[in-house]
Amino acid sequence: ICSGGSVQFQVTGGASYAWSPATGLSCTNCPNPVASPTVTRNYTVVITDGTCTRTVSRQVRVSNPVLSALVTQPLCQGQSNGAINLSHSGGIAPYTYSWSGPNGFTASTEDLVNVVAGTYTVNFSDGIGCARTQSFNVGSPAILNGTLTPSILPFGENIACFGGSTGTLGLALTGGTAPYATSWTGPSGFTSTSQNISGLVAGAYNVNVTDANGCTFGTGYTLTQPTAIAPVIGGVTNVACFGSNIGEASVTIGGGV
Repeated sequence: ICSGGSVQFQVTGGASYAWSPATGLSCTNCPNPVASPTVTRNYTVVITDGTCTRTVSRQVRVSNPVLSALVTQPLCQGQSNGAINLSHSGGIAPYTYSWSGPNGFTASTEDLVNVVAGTYTVNFSDGIGCARTQSFNVGSPAILNGTLTPSILPFGENIACFGGSTGTLGLALTGGTAPYATSWTGPSGFTSTSQNISGLVAGAYNVNVTDANGCTFGTGYTLTQPTAIAPVIGGVTNVACFGSNIGEASVTIGGGV
């Protein structure tokens, strides 16, 4: 029987009856008691008719299925390599399973593999029709993401002087699963595996990050520099006589900051 159910015994013949144990029985001295045990139990009846006796035993199996599961979330957000390993106890074989999930997902296997994040519901039934319905949530890991913070000088440039190498790029990572592997590329064959980089010249820098589960993230930033200082001499007045100091010249500065 299913938990909470009952079954009626039937005894034919005899004059008196003694049932044991009394737990779960509607009567102990009648021929046809109703048994409602909460767990599987063996019952015995002693049937007496005059000097004749007969002892008969019967087992009432109680099915009370309990479901649990080991849930594995996908390695990376958006992937479909999650899993649900279903376990059950207390039922009576054979068992059937009917799953439903995100995006019209259905399955009739005990366990689920290669599933996306979401809520999955199983309708479980054992060999005598005792049913359970339970839902399990497959979580999603936080998406691997990052933010670049460049060196910024008061005038808005990233490098102090034209042709200088004073730039820096800081990389802050969120989500994913540590440890992280970082790979930078930049101008003139620049490479680095450090998370934060410094001593940089102007140009475009790109970084690719891979976490412990193989999830990836990429971004880039272009460091800028001031234009080169370019003085222009003009308005020249030559010295008229040797040794005099009446010459003049003016300089116009271009570039820089």
